[in-house]
Amino acid sequence: MHEVWRGLVASLLAALLLSIAIGAAKADDTETKQLACSMCDALAARMTGEPEQPFVFRSYEPANGGSALHPSLENTGFTYDNALVMMALYGCQRKAEARRVADALVVALETDRRYNDGRLRNGYRSGPVIPGKDGMLLPGYWSTASNSWVEDGYQVGTATGSTAWGALAMLMAYEETNQQAYLDAARKIMTWIHRNTADPKNVGYLGGFFGHEPTPERMTWKSTEHNLDIYAADSWLARLDPGATGHIRATAPCSFLRPCGTRPRAASTSAARPTATHPMWPCRASMPNSGH
Repeated sequence: MHEVWRGLVASLLAALLLSIAIGAAKADDTETKQLACSMCDALAARMTGEPEQPFVFRSYEPANGGSALHPSLENTGFTYDNALVMMALYGCQRKAEARRVADALVVALETDRRYNDGRLRNGYRSGPVIPGKDGMLLPGYWSTASNSWVEDGYQVGTATGSTAWGALAMLMAYEETNQQAYLDAARKIMTWIHRNTADPKNVGYLGGFFGHEPTPERMTWKSTEHNLDIYAADSWLARLDPGATGHIRATAPCSFLRPCGTRPRAASTSAARPTATHPMWPCRASMPNSGH
C-alpha cells in the first residue's frame, strides 16, 4: 500500500478536529489530544535539513515490506498534502516545523522556473528545499527506457482546489505569525485563481491546468470540492484583508453550488451534479434565510 502517508495525515487531522470537539464537551479527556500530538511528533521526526530550512514532505511512503514506490512518487510532495500537514503542525503547536512548510510554499510561489503569476504546481521535490538555477525544484526521475528526464503531467500542472489549499495554508500561517509575506502569498494565489479558472460563460470555477509548460491543457470540468475550497479561502481572505478581491468573489463558488444539494443544477460542464451527499454545508451556513 502506498496510501500509508496520506492515511497518517488524514488520521492526524481527524484526531485534531475530534480533539477540539471533545475538548468542548469533556475537558478532562486527553486521550485524543495525546494521539494527535504523537502523530505530530511522527511528522516532525521526518523533517531533515537545517532547523529553519523550508521543507516539503514526501506524500507517499511504502508500507513496511511493501513494494517500492513508482519512480514518479519517490521524490514528490503534493501541495495539498503539505498544506494539510502545515495546518496540523500549527494545530499541535509545532510552530517551527509548520513554518518550514509554509516557507516552502512561499519559495514555490516566488521561484517557479516558468511562471510568476500566482499559481502553485500540484507537486514539488520533497525534502529540504534547495532551489536550483531554475528555482523551486519539481519532482521527476530519469527514465532509462527513454534516456530522458520524466515529469508527471499532473504533478507539474495546477489543480484549482490544490492551489486554493495553498492559499488556505498561507492564511493560517499569517494568522499564526502575523508575517505579511504569507498574506501577500494568499492574495496572489487567489488572484490567479479568479483570473484564470473562473468560468467566463457560467458560474463556478474550472478544474485548473494539466500538463507541461508553456501550454498546459485547461481542464473544463468543475468540482464541488474545488469550489468549496475557493469559497473558504476567499471568505478567510476577506476577513483578514477587507481590501482584497476575496470579499467580492466569496459568494461566486456558492452560486455554482446553489441550492447546495437540495436539487440538481446544470451549471457543471461535466455529467456530475451536486447532490445532498456533497459537503456543501459551508454554503448553506453562509446563505441568508438558509434555515440554519
